[in-house]
Amino acid sequence: MFHVSKKQALFVKELCRGLVSESVISEEVAKSIEAHIVEDSFDWRRITRYAIWAAVVSLIIASLTLLSTSVVIDLITSIFKQPDIGFAVVFSCLAAVSFFVGYRRSQQHPSKRVTNEGVMFLGCVFLSFALNSVGVSMQWGTEGELNLLLFSCVLFATLGYLLKSPLIFCYALILAGGYFGAETGYVSGFGAYWLGINYPLRFFFFGVSLVLIALALRDFNSFRPLYAVTKNIGLLYGFVSLWVLSIFGNYGDMDVWSDAGRFELLHWSLIFLAGSIAAIYLGVKLDDSGFRGFGLTFLFINLYTRYFEHFWDKMPLALFFALLGASFWLLGAYAERIWVKSGSFFSKK
Repeated sequence: MFHVSKKQALFVKELCRGLVSESVISEEVAKSIEAHIVEDSFDWRRITRYAIWAAVVSLIIASLTLLSTSVVIDLITSIFKQPDIGFAVVFSCLAAVSFFVGYRRSQQHPSKRVTNEGVMFLGCVFLSFALNSVGVSMQWGTEGELNLLLFSCVLFATLGYLLKSPLIFCYALILAGGYFGAETGYVSGFGAYWLGINYPLRFFFFGVSLVLIALALRDFNSFRPLYAVTKNIGLLYGFVSLWVLSIFGNYGDMDVWSDAGRFELLHWSLIFLAGSIAAIYLGVKLDDSGFRGFGLTFLFINLYTRYFEHFWDKMPLALFFALLGASFWLLGAYAERIWVKSGSFFSKK
């Protein structure tokens, strides 16, 4: 028996009817398939996801509250000369237990992905607290803190790879973005430019690098569980950066940017457009919904951003919103036509 949601059950039944009408399968086979479908009246998967994340947050708050009580602080102070080192040891032990339990559960119960990832993410948070306690205790200064952040990125990326956890690897990639921004800022004296490029352009190259790494490693079995998260984080960094660049360009001073003409930023809009088209092309070529989704989404974001940018103060508000509404109407009508056309197969009797 297969337990599915109402929407999934309806899809399977319509698919079976369509296949019967096209003489692909017999009526008996269709009835046999439908007999093995159990329709769940409640979306337990969504409840599981929300409940587990609520539990993770609650456990983190409970741990921090317990460790901040005077009794625990006095106990740690009596054992360690430096309380921060004591907290680092406690959080490290909690992290080790969380990773061990999460990995063991993933081996014994691989189908329970949400709870397994929740337990291992709990370990991520505890390990982050431990590393932060070490940094506070050592007082290394800016350069030392950056090195600790780099070590954290490598550590979490290694854990994500070894435990085959997309969530931990995603956490590592987000930390890597933070380190990249902080390190380039530190090297440039926290000025607007590093090697002649501002922050959005830096993160565009960072995002493109992640996407290229994901594409280069996508055929390796050991990297396959981490391919999607690496690609999607890279696309997110890249497209958000392109969107900001299409508005502000490679300027580091707001006064200089405000004096720049709109056509001086035109090439960034065209690069943004080319990036969206390239993502859609890759999505079609590789049959990858992630590339297609990002490409289409940011293609429309680009078009509507340009519309607001060039016409907001150039035409009456009534006409502006009338044209905006008409464009959304046409988009919705076109999407509906595709939806109805793709669903016509299932409507055959």
